[in-house]
Amino acid sequence: MRNGKRWILAVILILGFLGGACDNAFESLGDKDSKEAKLEEARIAMDSGDFTTAVALLVALNSEYPGDTEISRSLASAYSGKAGLSFFDLATQAQEAQDSGSSVDNTIGELVSAFPHPVTDNNISDISTAITMLESISLASGDPNDYFALGLYYSAKAILLILKDTDLLGNDGIPDTFTPLALSDADAQTVYGSIGSAILNFGKAGLDDSSEILKSLNDLKGEIDARPETGIGNKLRAYLDSVF
Repeated sequence: MRNGKRWILAVILILGFLGGACDNAFESLGDKDSKEAKLEEARIAMDSGDFTTAVALLVALNSEYPGDTEISRSLASAYSGKAGLSFFDLATQAQEAQDSGSSVDNTIGELVSAFPHPVTDNNISDISTAITMLESISLASGDPNDYFALGLYYSAKAILLILKDTDLLGNDGIPDTFTPLALSDADAQTVYGSIGSAILNFGKAGLDDSSEILKSLNDLKGEIDARPETGIGNKLRAYLDSVF
């Protein structure tokens, strides 16, 4: 199996495992105009996959209750859903693939379907918004769960950018080819920076270098750094060209 596919599987499994940590708890109360009732309405929209409605509801609620951390976390989750990332599906599919004993290539095909195809600039913008919101929240809260979520979102952003520039799908649903010129220097810098930020935030969440998550991400960064080419753009393009 190509190393690039193995890395995609590793990170998607990470996303599926951590996705549950980003779920938000809501309680329905009788007053339909209460904060709790409006949060519940947004949760119902997210559960049904209507992230555009959820974002609209939560943006309004965020304006009504500025600085409310629960609302801000919920809005960040809604933006990640709007980016096209179905963390619930990732978690479910990862578990089902493990239980069924699917081959690795088949498992990758099943899991990567939870990412949007094709990836657009809007997907990137939405996950970037989620990251910006959580950066602010984590600075104030210091909560390991917020850092966990940031590691998750940064990992997802790196994958989305790579998929955007390699979105020629093979029979198994995974990009089989990579055109080096497709990945701009700006995108390459963002991918590399997102990997570094994911590593940093997973560390702040309490993971150590022996964890499978950080081992996978550190190995990936190390392989990119070890490329003989000059400049991050050239190193990352050469790495992707070698593994796809």
